[in-house]
Amino acid sequence: MTDLLATFMIDPIALSGGLKALMCLPLCAAIAVVYKATRVNDIKTLPKEAANLWFTIIVGMYAIGFGIWGLYRILA
Repeated sequence: MTDLLATFMIDPIALSGGLKALMCLPLCAAIAVVYKATRVNDIKTLPKEAANLWFTIIVGMYAIGFGIWGLYRILA
């Protein structure tokens, strides 16, 4: 099992641009849940607050990404 994990570090799986963008979704979800779990006052509101934070992170990251891409296309 350790050898298999080591091969992913040496020879990673090739992903296209669209799949790279989709891999951001579960990473941001994990970050939002962990962050809100440390900040929430009532555990019943954790899913709603984590979903709101996840949505905010995703929209912000994609907006910044498209903005930088647009600036690159204009200046290049």
